[in-house]
Amino acid sequence: MELAIGFRPHTGWAIAVLVAGSARAPIVLDRRRVQLCPDALPRQVYHAAQSLSRAQAARLVEQVDAAVAATTAAVLAELVGVAGRHGNLIAVAVVGHPRELPDLDAALANHSMLHAAEGELYRGALDDAAEALGLPVVPTPPTHTVDDAALAAGTTRDALTARLTGLRAELGAPWQADHKDATAAALMALHLAR
Repeated sequence: MELAIGFRPHTGWAIAVLVAGSARAPIVLDRRRVQLCPDALPRQVYHAAQSLSRAQAARLVEQVDAAVAATTAAVLAELVGVAGRHGNLIAVAVVGHPRELPDLDAALANHSMLHAAEGELYRGALDDAAEALGLPVVPTPPTHTVDDAALAAGTTRDALTARLTGLRAELGAPWQADHKDATAAALMALHLAR
């Protein structure tokens, strides 16, 4: 059975859903909230770095970036192990598009760039961890995930939305918007990677 993992990242954590099947008949094999940043470090590192000297800020961002990379790689390795018990993992989907970010000084000088840099830290760590394992990564825009997944899978948005909503009755709680987005993204990755 071919599988994909969909991630819906947030600041310091993500929802991960392991999916098989198709848009018409998705099979959710595993779902969980995964931590991407160790508790001892600031999840919003760029916000934390604002009050530090330039040298201290650079060291803190570098420290958190390295810790997030290691934690994310471990999380993905664990999920790859789970996937291996069910079938062949062929792709990873990440809700969010890669962004070019400014240097540290520019990121710290603009509040919206603080949030963008923090978002990219976690989204990018998921990309890097998947690519290190040789898994193709499919990015999906957060505002059009279900639309893009439906289009890729050859179904309608309404049909896919109904199917994703119906999974709650099968799976129970928690089953929220993040789970649906991660599942839709994984279904799209499955379709595109085949």
